[in-house]
Amino acid sequence: MTPLMLLRLPETREILARAAKAAAMPVAVHYLHGGEEGPCIVGIEQRAACRYVHDLPGGLMACRGCRIKASLEALRDGIATPFLCHMGFACVTAPVFPGTTQGFAVTFGPYCPAEAPETLRQDALRGLIALGDEDPEEIDALLSGIRLANSDAIPAIVEWTVADLDALWQRTAEESAGRAAADELQARVYARAPLRNPEVDPLRAAAIAAALTGGDQREVRSAVLTVLSESPAGERTLLPARRARALALTGAVIEAAERARLNTRGCWAQLPACIEGVAAARTNADLATAVTGVLRVIRRRAKCSRKDAWLAALHKALLPCLGETVTLNAIAAELGEPPSTITRRLQRKFGMSFSEYVAKQRVGRAKHLLRTTRLGIGEVAQRVGIRETGNFSKVFRKFEGCSPKQYRTRFGRKP
Repeated sequence: MTPLMLLRLPETREILARAAKAAAMPVAVHYLHGGEEGPCIVGIEQRAACRYVHDLPGGLMACRGCRIKASLEALRDGIATPFLCHMGFACVTAPVFPGTTQGFAVTFGPYCPAEAPETLRQDALRGLIALGDEDPEEIDALLSGIRLANSDAIPAIVEWTVADLDALWQRTAEESAGRAAADELQARVYARAPLRNPEVDPLRAAAIAAALTGGDQREVRSAVLTVLSESPAGERTLLPARRARALALTGAVIEAAERARLNTRGCWAQLPACIEGVAAARTNADLATAVTGVLRVIRRRAKCSRKDAWLAALHKALLPCLGETVTLNAIAAELGEPPSTITRRLQRKFGMSFSEYVAKQRVGRAKHLLRTTRLGIGEVAQRVGIRETGNFSKVFRKFEGCSPKQYRTRFGRKP
């Protein structure tokens, strides 16, 4: 049996229907290949607001474009990925059959984060106006079907749904001879004309651009060193290859910063000095110094920007506490902001809840410790604020696709 056939089974629909009921929102499964998305394979419900938007010129394509971009990121990273659509509605997408190379993704939504219900109507109006609907009728009636949901709860429901589907797949896998070739053939039938293929980010340029907005040079340098150290052989990689990687990373981060509408004026003027520094470099630390010399221009301008001052303040309050218990309410109190404001800003800027953002920062710090020290896995977990080693491994695998031990074996310093 092929994955496509399995997704059409009544048992699969029962799993998805149960998940839709638990989350109180629509659920749909699509197939993606080469940046293209086929029509919906399985769909449970649809909100009136979505039907209304799909009937507007360009509405359906805008919706698909947002979903495709997030789904490709989820397929690449192997994790549930929250995102905001062009209407400002929150959704979560995740790979189905994550242990395989199949291109199926399940999407939950739309919903509105319970921490920020006041943004729903304003965002929806902005999205409708962008589609040419200047005076939408009965918008309140349309939005009444958009459920308020806790941002942490929906990814959890998505994860157990994927686990149930994967268990069903495992039970039927032995009966499926040659399923990969058959699935490839059948899935192509469902693929439509290609949309714009969203950018992949093998150098994690977007994450480094995000760190730049926080204004903390140490975090930026640590992120750059991580990318340089995660080359196929780490420090042992041939020096010319690492130099090329450093230059590629510099250009990718500037491009990501421009896409995020950060001020990059002056960066390109710094490139000659960067190239000289890269040419003279002998270690990853030397390369990181050359790269961050260019990126420092973005960091200084972002630090002076009122628009992103909140993120710098968040990092200043959050990063020193990563080794301890961190709560949204405590950070909000320190910043003098309502918790809902912090949640809304993180959802808009990074498509993450507060707890996911904290976990990602902890994993980034853990990677540095795994690469540069001989601390035991349990000690690393303690230092980044995760008390249980098993939970640390689960969180680490969610973001990195491998265990802490596997990461250290591949990228850690050799005795």
